[in-house]
Amino acid sequence: MTRPIAILNAGHGYKGRDALYDSGAVHEGYREAPLVRVVGDLLEPMLTAQGVEVLRVDRGPYSLRDAVAIRAARDTDAQALHVHLHINSSDPPGDYSAVFYDHRSTMGRLAADAIVPELGLLAGVSSCIVRKAEPTGWTSRAYRVLERTYDGPRNICGVLIESHFINHPRHQALNEAQGLKRIARRLSAGIARFLVPE
Repeated sequence: MTRPIAILNAGHGYKGRDALYDSGAVHEGYREAPLVRVVGDLLEPMLTAQGVEVLRVDRGPYSLRDAVAIRAARDTDAQALHVHLHINSSDPPGDYSAVFYDHRSTMGRLAADAIVPELGLLAGVSSCIVRKAEPTGWTSRAYRVLERTYDGPRNICGVLIESHFINHPRHQALNEAQGLKRIARRLSAGIARFLVPE
């Protein structure tokens, strides 16, 4: 039986041969891009141990990362989930986690619903919200990240994860090694719930 696939896309970072490194959100020495890459590094063996095939697409333009994810989905009949890993930032900072899905995607909503309860268990996070990403309004940036995945084959869907706020005082422990490990564990449980249902 073909194993389901999780395509892990650590946000920002190196976006192309001629592009500068994009750190993403920055706060007091913490940079989003290397933090979410660590989450991906921790998450990969956790998912593999649960029977999920993992593909990493951490470098290059987002359009190229999406194309690799879509090609991987076309090469299998198993369910594929494109997971965009991010950390939020705002002034003032929020105190929640968030999972976004393309508003057109029924499977994306199901994936988000599987992940949200797990992220809501992170210490310091008040709750985890699920939001449909739409072309206009405050979710439009998430929509632009997710929209190409929706145009792929029927067996792929995408979610955008914002595990915490890099600049929230109560979330600072989540920027540290043990906090990143806790994030990976919670994501592993939620992703496996969607891809490997009991």
